[in-house]
Amino acid sequence: MSEDGTWKGAAPRPISRAAEREKAEAEGEDRKEEEAKMMEGGVEGKEGEDGKVWWRVAGPGLPHEGSRLHTCIEGRYVTLFRHRGVLSAIDAICHHAGGPLTLGAIEDIEDLGNSVVLCPWHKFMVDIVDGTKAYRKVEVQGGKPVVGGWVRGKVVQRAHSVREDEGGVYLVRNHT
Repeated sequence: MSEDGTWKGAAPRPISRAAEREKAEAEGEDRKEEEAKMMEGGVEGKEGEDGKVWWRVAGPGLPHEGSRLHTCIEGRYVTLFRHRGVLSAIDAICHHAGGPLTLGAIEDIEDLGNSVVLCPWHKFMVDIVDGTKAYRKVEVQGGKPVVGGWVRGKVVQRAHSVREDEGGVYLVRNHT
């Protein structure tokens, strides 16, 4: 033990989950303010022929292939993805623990034929097109857990309709 009462070579004390959440919430509030300023006057909502309000969220071709774009529609944070030529949108905040879901890495699951985003907080996997969860099942063989195949679970994250034309990229906010 050193003179100041700490153990030599001791690792720093871990931050509690509550402290981590408070820190993330504070960072999220700062990010929300920045996004609100950025989006002020920049998003247009117009009723389409289908009676739904289509919000113009980006210019044509955005986001670029392999990237994403974050926006706020009617107070809901949404992320648009363009991945493997598919344009999609899901809620940006993870349903599981309120984490920054859509800041996570994107992985392709060949066995399921889909692409998921991994929540950076708990590695929860959510399909970027339809919001279903994906996971590896665990089977018990000989009394021991063994990792099984990939499974597509239930819808856990709100997905939104997206379309693109020469005027830009448009999104309909899914209210359910």
